[in-house]
Amino acid sequence: MRDVDDPVTLLRPYLSRADRAALRGAPDLPTALVARGHDGPLHGLRHVLAAHPEVAPSPADLLARIDDLDRAFPGGVPLLLPGAPATLDLPRAAVAGLGAHLLLGSLPPHEALHPEQPFNRLDPALADRLPSTQAKLAAWLCWLRQAGRAPPPGRLRILRRCQAPPTAAQWAACEAPLTPLLVLPGSIEDAQGCLQVDFANRFPGGGVLGRGNVQEELRFSVSPELLATTLLCPALRDDEALVVHGAARFSTIQGYGGGARFAGAFADPTPTRPDGSPRVEVVVLDALPFCDGGDLRRQIHLSHRLREAGKAWVGFLPSPEEGATPVATGNWGGGVFGGHLPLKALIQWMAASWHGRPLRYHPFGDPRLGDLEGFAAAARGWTVGRLWAALERVAEGLQGRPVGQGCGLSDGRSLYEAVRDALC
Repeated sequence: MRDVDDPVTLLRPYLSRADRAALRGAPDLPTALVARGHDGPLHGLRHVLAAHPEVAPSPADLLARIDDLDRAFPGGVPLLLPGAPATLDLPRAAVAGLGAHLLLGSLPPHEALHPEQPFNRLDPALADRLPSTQAKLAAWLCWLRQAGRAPPPGRLRILRRCQAPPTAAQWAACEAPLTPLLVLPGSIEDAQGCLQVDFANRFPGGGVLGRGNVQEELRFSVSPELLATTLLCPALRDDEALVVHGAARFSTIQGYGGGARFAGAFADPTPTRPDGSPRVEVVVLDALPFCDGGDLRRQIHLSHRLREAGKAWVGFLPSPEEGATPVATGNWGGGVFGGHLPLKALIQWMAASWHGRPLRYHPFGDPRLGDLEGFAAAARGWTVGRLWAALERVAEGLQGRPVGQGCGLSDGRSLYEAVRDALC
């Protein structure tokens, strides 16, 4: 991977001396924003501060973390650009400085950085009256409050992986045994000692800074250090994934979608490294969108299957820091992206197994997954190549035939049953 000292595009936040003086003299956050020139409405911010005054960071604390960022990256923070494998280490206190600039509106416009740089303004959230957006805003403020009062120790490490995935022939020839698979209750972010999958948009963070309120956006809210990928990583290509080490949780959000609500600060129990960095590893993994209701016949097509398997394969490569830990995942691409849950589960299982990683599947109670655990028991002793070949036979059999409703086939069989039958 290239060293970040190589010539790269730099993100250069900016606060003038006048801005800094105005912030130092501001008694509270809304006054500080207005003093810095914010001229938009602050309905969302004012509602959050009225409901949760305990989350308000002081302007002086924001400046302290901005100073940490300036010391760590006096010339600007490197972007991790598409097609260029790279690693970036940031002091977690400096990451809070990036968050402070995001809040204050002192980042350069995303259009000025890279053609595919994600949106990087907080103005819509500061104005939004929607309760689920206010829940995210409260979580970000909770982070900046905690990080301002006590600079978080350790470092955040972001890896942009770009690697050619296996071909169809290599998948079919893979002799790696399918690893143990468990279907578990609870949340992915509670899976300590695992690689935790973020169900990402190709623009890291998705709609996190707007009204997005599903898995990725909520994870980026309770673990807001992940916002560094939104600010520093342009859109992902099909052969890329981001891996983030050291992003702690600072708060809790209860509910999902439009029902998401802020539920207070969170003391992260994750073990830490000697320097204080949390031992948490998150992979930012974007699935193909089938938002138009793409059926199983389309999604199991070789080109789509190769793309999804390759994306997971790149993301699940073991890191030197953590090794082949289990992969904690769930209904990747199965929400607004319309993915076929059983197919996506089998694809993730093959990718994890290629690297010798067990799979911990958190289904969030979605009945569309079907009996994945029963299929895993029946497939005990299979290899990755055998499962790939079975899926290929099912795909061939679906061409030109109707597909059933939901996650089944037109003859009433589940995908799991069709895969077993394909090997008989």
